[in-house]
Amino acid sequence: GILNDHGGFLPVEIEAVPFTERPALLEGAVGLVSSVPDFLRFSQMLLDGGTLGGVRLLTAETASRMTANGLPDDVLRARGGRMGWGLANVNVLIDASGTTASPGEYGWDGTAGTIFWIDPVKQTAIVLMTQSAPANPDGIRQKFKAIADRAIR
Repeated sequence: GILNDHGGFLPVEIEAVPFTERPALLEGAVGLVSSVPDFLRFSQMLLDGGTLGGVRLLTAETASRMTANGLPDDVLRARGGRMGWGLANVNVLIDASGTTASPGEYGWDGTAGTIFWIDPVKQTAIVLMTQSAPANPDGIRQKFKAIADRAIR
């Protein structure tokens, strides 16, 4: 953050998202307000193919489409071939070579530093929620993911 003359932090506007008003365009990827435990429950629901605690919340087909690459091959190649995109506005890892991730790992990051990763092969979900501008100071996202991956192994 930005410090004031007295050593305190000054607020910095990143995005104007009026959380208490119904937007003209509903976007699932903008203005999400959640807690880590709730987001982990959401992640578990995706890992479980649309169910949570034995209750079906999404059809299996919807959950699959949300978390699998939906880009055609030509668009995928134009993006470098390594990262696809799923219906739920998530990046889907196609080529995991040189990483500790599994092919098919998916997740998304937020403007102010929040990020989640779900690895369906290892059956893991990792959530990091920060509020920072820039969103990834000193590569905190990658460092956190590496520490969590090592702890899970």
